[in-house]
Amino acid sequence: MAVSRLSFYSKALKMNTSVNIILPEYPTGSGKTLLLLHGLGEDENAWLNQTRLTDYASQTDITIIMPRVDRSYYTSRDGESQYFEYISQELLQRCRAWFRLSDQRSQTFIAGTSMGGFGALKTGLTHPNGFRAIFPMSAMTDIVQK
Repeated sequence: MAVSRLSFYSKALKMNTSVNIILPEYPTGSGKTLLLLHGLGEDENAWLNQTRLTDYASQTDITIIMPRVDRSYYTSRDGESQYFEYISQELLQRCRAWFRLSDQRSQTFIAGTSMGGFGALKTGLTHPNGFRAIFPMSAMTDIVQK
């Protein structure tokens, strides 16, 4: 298992950003991909620094992608950085190209905690053909009932 820390320019964000990626020790090419989103006040390092994620990941063939999204609520706003487009489109496409990850729905999952749980729900429900499963943990949701 390897932990890769990447910095790159995002077209959607129109700025440099960073992402941490846990790569399996011996990828089979058919492994699963988990997009793992952080909560408010955290960053791309939270899962690595505050959990035993690397211990668990070392026993799997799962690539785990942990992006930095600041306090964006995984949302795009006019005239500002397009965080939703970054998470739901650009990031996965780039990681798939860089690391030759599967683009199959059956191999792609999304999860997050708090604000990241909201991001996982929003992204997964907006793009249901992109993810096999959505796992929101303590999701901060703002659902309006009419």
